[in-house]
Amino acid sequence: MFPCSFSANHHRHLIRAGRVENMGLGNKKGHVQGSQVSGGHTTLIDGADKVIKKLGVLPWFESVRPGVISVAKGGNLSVTIRRPADTTHVNTVKLIFRTKGSVQDVFLQVRDLEANLENVLRDISKVVGKELRGAVVYDRTNVED
Repeated sequence: MFPCSFSANHHRHLIRAGRVENMGLGNKKGHVQGSQVSGGHTTLIDGADKVIKKLGVLPWFESVRPGVISVAKGGNLSVTIRRPADTTHVNTVKLIFRTKGSVQDVFLQVRDLEANLENVLRDISKVVGKELRGAVVYDRTNVED
């Protein structure tokens, strides 16, 4: 990739020979990579990688920050959507992925969350429904974390 003077928000597309191609979040299973990934972790638990990569091409998506993977006993396949309470993460949505053996927080930076909240919730529920069959989506955006 070539260096440019655009901010991180403008790195969504790469122009080649007159075509615009989405740069995506990488093709490696269980990992995300690229300019839209922040933080020190790039590993995602099973299923979360597919969901995040599908969300990464949507117009409201800006970046992702995977959290630490924790071991969990039991539990059903689910994704909980929350909004962090602190004001430093105004346009951030926290997704909590839970599988039978692990839990992971994944933070999504969203373009203008207040204006796009309805679309964000709808898109997350739709993608989770397709990619994580049987998973339950919990909308906890009205309760600050």
